[in-house]
Amino acid sequence: MGDAVYATGGRNQYAMLYLNVARHESEFKGIIDDIPVEPPGKVLKWVLEEVGLEKIGKFICITWAIWTCRNKKVLGGEEINIQILVHAFLKMLQDYQSYAS
Repeated sequence: MGDAVYATGGRNQYAMLYLNVARHESEFKGIIDDIPVEPPGKVLKWVLEEVGLEKIGKFICITWAIWTCRNKKVLGGEEINIQILVHAFLKMLQDYQSYAS
């Protein structure tokens, strides 16, 4: 995956940095390392098969936090603590699941 990210432009170096942080903080670290370089639809199908329906919400929250941190840095020059943002997004998911059930 690293080659694909860097091939799209140097600005995505921040996405890789945040991905490396999340890799160590996550139960999905083995999956993150193995994400194939494919069109988005195939990647999403692969991730769903690997993660499973019961954990896909967590995975999406982590990737959302990574992308949010990347955008804040690249577009606004802001430094955000990825661990805090990941925990906040996961708490939001937990709260939603609690209220929606």
